[in-house]
Amino acid sequence: MSCKEVVKLQREQDYTLLDHLSVLDIDAPPSNCRLTGIICTIGPSSRDVSMLVDMINAGMNIARMNFSHGTHDYHAGTIENVREAVKIVSEQLGIASYPVAIALDTKGPEIRTGLLCGGPSAEVEIKKDNQVKIVTADEYKEKCSADIIHVDYKNITKVLVPGNKIYIDDGLISLVVEKV
Repeated sequence: MSCKEVVKLQREQDYTLLDHLSVLDIDAPPSNCRLTGIICTIGPSSRDVSMLVDMINAGMNIARMNFSHGTHDYHAGTIENVREAVKIVSEQLGIASYPVAIALDTKGPEIRTGLLCGGPSAEVEIKKDNQVKIVTADEYKEKCSADIIHVDYKNITKVLVPGNKIYIDDGLISLVVEKV
């Protein structure tokens, strides 16, 4: 193998910017150094080690976990699987550690509504242009209906002004504040 072929092969196996810059050759063709990252959300169908190895080999740079779903133990297991997959890929490539970041997407603050009069499985239909009263009084915590909805955020009256929108059921229903 010629010196240029060795440099080219070495350049193709470099995974840090410093490694990449240290083997640049003015006479060599440009390398295909990616300037973007590929983020993959890891779920039940993609959390096993062999699938993660395939994803890393296909170009995944960041393994994202959505903490809106699953338990902390579930995600801890997923992180262990990602680290194991990184070890396997690193050994395959003959490098110390292939860089794969782990991103944890945590839930933002949520305001919880109370329970409907009929219990946890009860449903109500809120029709367009209906008047709905949002209350913080604990007496309504388990007595919500299509007309009255309890919320657990006691300061809601301090932050709402007429014209604001309130989204319910992860944004499926929107209410417009008329008065506070």
